This record gives sequence, structure tokens and C-alpha cells, in this order.
Amino acid sequence: MTIDSQLIFISNKLTANQLVVVDEFIPLTEVSKFKRYFINLQKQNKIKTAGIGKANQYVQNIAIRGDSIAWLSSDETRAISTLFFEKFEQLIQHLNRRFYLGINTYEAHLACYPIGSFYQKHLDVFKTNSDRKVTFILYLNENWKKGDGGELRIRASSTQQIEPLAGRLVLFYSDAIEHEVLITHQPRYSLTGWFKSSINTLIDK
Repeated sequence: MTIDSQLIFISNKLTANQLVVVDEFIPLTEVSKFKRYFINLQKQNKIKTAGIGKANQYVQNIAIRGDSIAWLSSDETRAISTLFFEKFEQLIQHLNRRFYLGINTYEAHLACYPIGSFYQKHLDVFKTNSDRKVTFILYLNENWKKGDGGELRIRASSTQQIEPLAGRLVLFYSDAIEHEVLITHQPRYSLTGWFKSSINTLIDK
């Protein structure tokens, strides 16, 4: 699928379902670059346990969310995979033209769910901030098999479970789609983030 056909497919599905799943968004060679980068950060102890909430409401609670993360700047994203960065820039422009979302930045982190971890049902917006417009998840799990767990369970008009297969991109409206990560039986890697309409520049968190 060409980038133009991918963009049309994404916007049509978002219109119809508020959710889209795109397989092979980037080649596995590019997927591997993100996973290797994160594993190197793990070896250097440069990741941290993820939390929930914002500012003075921020807490870490593995009974709710069990992944570890490393935030990326857009410059880091570009350095890891120029192809990914360029396709995302085109995707932002396309979504703005199609839906007038006013997206002017994105934030993203690499995440790993260790065996036995999960993330309970939630929305991706804060009560005090509506900057996040569209959530994106790029899965980095090569050779993922049935029974490995870690599916993304979507709760919309019907329940849907999405396997975290390498190269698969999932997008949905951040304020509309409740979702959760089911218990994983293998280490589960992803690049997760949000297209934002914000006057703030991207910063590490």
C-alpha cells in the first residue's frame, strides 16, 4: 500500500469508526530500529516506570499500569527512522486537511510491558487538558504469536481486541475510545503517542 492510499484508508476509517488499524505501516527493518533503540536505553537504565495522571495528580501504580517508558523528542524519532518521521509528517498534514484538527505537534514514548503486566481501561485525555486529538500506537513485536497476550482491547460500540503485531499502526480519537492493554505473556514493545493541538513545544517528561 502506498503512502497516499494509506492516508486515504486511515482518514476514511477514522470517519466511519473513530478507529483504524493499518498493518505494515513501515517495514520490519524500520520497526527493529525502534526496538533496538529502546533495548539500548534499558541497558543504560534510561527508562522509568510509567504513571497515570498529570502534574500534582501524577502517580505510579502497577496495579493499574505496568509498563516502563522512555519519552522521545521529534528529533530522536527522526534520527531513529527517517521513513517513519516523514510518513508521520505527511499523516499530520493529511488529518489536518481532512478534519481541521489543528495538529501542530506530537508526543511519543517507547514502552515495554514486562511479562504479567497490563493497563486498565482508560481514555487518553486529561480532565484539565484536551490537547491530545489522536492516539497512535506502532507495535514493535516481531514473531508475536497467538497466546502471547498483550492485546489492545477497544471498548466502543462493540468490543474489539487487536494483537500487537510488528509494524501494525493503530490510531483512534483520544477523547472517544476507551481501551486497555490485556495481560502480556511476553515482553511487549510499542511506540505510543498522541497528535496534539497545542501551543506548547514537545518536551521530555
